[in-house]
Formats: sequence, C-alpha cells, structure tokens
Amino acid sequence: MVSAILIVTAFSAAAAEQFKDMPAKHWAADSVYNLVKLGVVDGYPDGTFRGNKNVTRYEAAVLLSKLANAIGADTLKDDIAKLKQDVLALKESPDMVISGQAEMMSGMANLTATEGITEKGPVSQYRVITTLNKKLGKNARVAVTMDTMDAGYYGGANLGFPMDFIDVVGDITLDPYELGFSILGFKDPVQVLMTAGPGDRQHTDATGFIPSENNVTFFRPDTGFSVGTKMFGLDVAGAYSVIDHQTDGKVNTNLLKGILDHTFTAVPLIEILEMQLEGSYYMKNPHSGGPSDKMARINLAAPFGEKVKAKAQFGMGKYDRAGWMVGGELQIADAWNTGTSFMVKGAKVGSAYISTVLASEQNEEAGFDVFMRPLQNSQVDIGGEVSQILTDRLVLKGKGDIKLSPDFQYGKDFNNTNITAQVGISYDLAPATNFDAFYRLYQDPTASETTDLAAAGLIYRF
Repeated sequence: MVSAILIVTAFSAAAAEQFKDMPAKHWAADSVYNLVKLGVVDGYPDGTFRGNKNVTRYEAAVLLSKLANAIGADTLKDDIAKLKQDVLALKESPDMVISGQAEMMSGMANLTATEGITEKGPVSQYRVITTLNKKLGKNARVAVTMDTMDAGYYGGANLGFPMDFIDVVGDITLDPYELGFSILGFKDPVQVLMTAGPGDRQHTDATGFIPSENNVTFFRPDTGFSVGTKMFGLDVAGAYSVIDHQTDGKVNTNLLKGILDHTFTAVPLIEILEMQLEGSYYMKNPHSGGPSDKMARINLAAPFGEKVKAKAQFGMGKYDRAGWMVGGELQIADAWNTGTSFMVKGAKVGSAYISTVLASEQNEEAGFDVFMRPLQNSQVDIGGEVSQILTDRLVLKGKGDIKLSPDFQYGKDFNNTNITAQVGISYDLAPATNFDAFYRLYQDPTASETTDLAAAGLIYRF
C-alpha cells in the first residue's frame, strides 16, 4: 500500500511538530518531519498523518511541485546546464595532460633449479612510461610518450639507439565536405593517424638467466601513417609503416596494410558478429630489389550474452596448409557471479606461415601467448588466464602456457616446446597504486632444466 500524503494548506505549523499517529521512533519519522520543515507535506487538521493511506494523482502532483520549489528546481536546472558546459569546456581544453605508469619489481630467480642453471640470486626491474597528451584545436591531438621498456629490465638494456625511448602520435579528424571529398562518396569524417616510433621491441636475454622472460614484447608504434573512414557501411582503413630502418634514415622494410571492419547484427544464434579482414604486403630492402611477401587474415568475434565472448582467427601466409595459422579464444567474465573470470586461447602456426627472410618483421602476425611472447612457425600454443576476486582490494591471478610441436607432442625431442605457469596476487594499496606478487615456473625440455622466479613490486599509474 502506498503511503498517503494529504496536502492541507490550513494545517498549522504548531500541529506539525508531532503527529498523533507517528511515534518519534517510527522508522519514517525523520524523513516525514524533514519534508514538513521544507513545507512540502502537511497532515490532517486533527493532528494525524495517516501514513498508510493511498495517495491520489492530484496529491502526488502537489507534492512534487512543492518539492521542486523547496529545492529550487529552476536554479538547479541552471546549475546543471552550467556544469555540462564546464565539463564540455574541460574536454575541449587544449591544456596538456600528463599520464603514465611506473613499475618497480624485485625478486629471486632460480631458487629451486637443480639442472643446467649455474646462476641463482636476486633480480630487479623497472619500467617508466610517461605520455604528454595535448589537444591542438577541435580536430587534432598529439601525444608524446617516453617508454624505458627494458632499460631497467633485470639490469639489461636492449635499446638500439636513444630515440627508441620516444614515440609521437598525431591524430587528425578531417571533414570530407570541407576537403571536397564528398563528391567522391565520402560522407563520414576521415581519421588520419601519424606515428613516429621504434615499433615493437622484444626483450632478449642471451645469458639464459630467466628464459621465461625471453622475447617478452613491448608494444610501441611504428613510424608511418594510416587513414580510416566509413564507406558503404564498412569501417575502412589503409596504413603504411616503416618496420625497420637504418640510422641514416634509409628504410629497410616497408609494410602496406588494408583493413575492413564490419559488425553484423541479427545473426542467427549469436545475434552479433564482429568481422575484420586484414591484408599485409611486406617489402624488404626495396632500394636493392629485396624480397616481398603477402599475408591475409580474418578475425571474428561474437558475444554470447554480457559475460561471454568468443574469438576466432585464420591467417594465410602461403596457399598451402603449411602457410596457414588458426586460433581461437574464449573469454568468460564472472559468469557465475562468484568473482571468477577466465580466458582460454589456442593457436596452431604452420611451418611456412612466417617468411624466413622476414621473420623478425612478421613476428606479430602469428599472435602472442599470455606472457606476451610471439608465436613461431611449426608451433601449437595453448594458454589461459584466471582471476578470482577475494575482497574489494585483493585479487588472486594465475596464468599458464604450453607450447607443443605441430602434431601436439611435448618433450626434449621437439623444438620450441616449453611450459610456463604463474600464480600471484594483486592488492590495491591506494587509488592507482597496486602491490603485485607472483611465482613462476618455466620448463624447457630440450635444455633439461626448470627455472623459477619469485617477485614482488609496485605499479603506480598517474
């Protein structure tokens, strides 16, 4: 039953001090008397409130009108409008924004290793990423990032030259009508992205001290540009990238890439299907007639409800099956409302999918495992991640990866097979500050050794 509120204008203020049918300890007393003080509600002339009586639409209208007047609705509306303008002005502000991340980690390596390992002891790591982001007018933005990558990676440094620290990204939105492109059928904004950077870099550990960290990839922009827009219902983009160059500026390897994106709706069984088609053309040493290679890939993704998403991938480097790559991934985000989320993925790479003469330039084409290490030819990879929320601030995390031979074999008689397993925690010390700790095992059967790493550290985001 809806509580009744009868509006009686003749009711005196003295009578409103205490209603006869509402004890001072009644659960709604404070709220009712607060509204009385605001002049929003009154009681009956006999000094009762009659809180269990239904309210009519007329009474509700009078109540809401008085409430609006009491809180100054007209003024509040103006304040909200001004707040919206202030937020919009803040978004449009050209002032520079600085953001970034600092990671510090220390640990002990190879404590339990007994075979093939001659070195044991402490390790340390740091990485600092700082981005200066500035808006240049309404339709342009530039971001300058400094990334130390593995300059402090367990005491090693793999930076090719000082500019590997820096990358620059410029983002411009163009109006096709202002440029006169509308006569060519362009109606949607054209996005131009210009980048100057070293490209992805991999950590290399020639000593073999912590082999599980070898080939961990730091994702950085290449030098080049891309142009994207919407045509015929498709998201269309084209890009040119410098994959490798010499210190004198001469380009060693070029990459041309085309991308088509489309989201299909009302698909039977799955409702929504996201599809992306990619075509890549590599040219190595074009100034001296070097080799070239073409690759194609299709990426599919489909959500199954709000908490489950499946992905599939097929790549073709050559026409025969040796030049193919297939992969899949399943993501489940707290499907059982227990705080448990996990992801499993797998991929099989043919023996000729990545070109031999372009192996270093095409290391992204086969994808990465859960430890951000690129997959290789003649390899089957199966990995996964799981997280369990223990409290509002503490999360238990685990991930693992196994690499097998093309016929799903594992052991010392097969190249590129290994197992990596890790378990750890992440604790929110403060806003934007995490304490992370983990323990990792790595086994390489061809080297007859098992290594481990126990580490802990802080991650601060600003």
